[in-house]
Amino acid sequence: MFKLVIVDDEERIRTGLKKFMNWNSLGFDCVADFEDGAEAIEYLRNHEADVVLTDIRMAQVSGIEIARYVHEQKLRTKVVINSGYAQFEYAKRAIEYKVEHYLIKPTDIEETKKVFLLIRNTLHSERDSGVSDSGKQSGHMQEEDLHANIKRYGPIIVEWMKENKVAQVAERYDDFLNEIIRGKSKMLHLFAIDLFIEIETAFNAAGIDLYKLTGGQFDYRKLSSKRGPVDIRRIGNQLLMETVACLAGGASGSTSMILGKAQAYIEANYHRDISLEDVANAVFVTPSYFSRFYKQQTGETFIEYLTRLRLGKAVELLKQRKHKIYEISEIVGYKSSKYFNRQFKQALGCTPKEYARIVLKASDPTDE
Repeated sequence: MFKLVIVDDEERIRTGLKKFMNWNSLGFDCVADFEDGAEAIEYLRNHEADVVLTDIRMAQVSGIEIARYVHEQKLRTKVVINSGYAQFEYAKRAIEYKVEHYLIKPTDIEETKKVFLLIRNTLHSERDSGVSDSGKQSGHMQEEDLHANIKRYGPIIVEWMKENKVAQVAERYDDFLNEIIRGKSKMLHLFAIDLFIEIETAFNAAGIDLYKLTGGQFDYRKLSSKRGPVDIRRIGNQLLMETVACLAGGASGSTSMILGKAQAYIEANYHRDISLEDVANAVFVTPSYFSRFYKQQTGETFIEYLTRLRLGKAVELLKQRKHKIYEISEIVGYKSSKYFNRQFKQALGCTPKEYARIVLKASDPTDE
């Protein structure tokens, strides 16, 4: 049996991993579990372990720090990250410290089994062939060079995605994978995830949330459960093509499409207590981007448009003479009738009551 150590600051997760995973059937014996990286490192100073399965964020010492300790001490222990944080910086440091695999929470039992079966096979091979620590270290010498490819390919792919150059995006992604494969990295999936995080970060900086824009399709966690190059190539290309298609709908038609969707959402929800954030989420962009975009496209702010729409609806209701003024205030989305009166007078030059008494009465032919 190979020795496994589990590290996670949530007791329910540690318990779940021990209870629901049949480690013995995979060739592992869970010899210890800890709630913080500091305890795990202290354990590794005095005991041997074949694998550490660890969370990233913990109170004192993180999972990345465990990986760094293992790397710097040249231990033969393999580190597997199990985290809910699929962020670029974490992925980059995981590669730097030779993390074996990077699993994304919530924990997928079948995926975890596949990962540990691969690790078991690797451990058996290393034990049978007598691979030394120095030999294993030299096998990872190319990782830093391979990581540099992300900085080289990422910006190019981003620009071609923006320009709707489908063929070039697919070709460049294939070239990227081919270089990683030629480098014989065991972490192809992690490099692919790293590339997608780089792409996501670039679009976020421009105010575009790709996950929201694609209706959740831009989800690179799908790559973490597929270790084979064929699957990573296929799934990655699919994610990129779906995203480019969504961006294309937003380039040739994005200005009108986003504006139309935003105004349709406001029209359908003006009676609710909606915010700029609500509308931005509805059209899959960030609030700051939407605020600038709306002002540029219409010449008025979101609040100005919402106020104009609400007051227009209020005038229509006043003309019907079926509702009291406080009822109209609530119907068009104002919680405070005083604020409604103030907004109405500022826009139309009279209060709702004055409008009903003077303007509507003057236009009523039955009063002539």
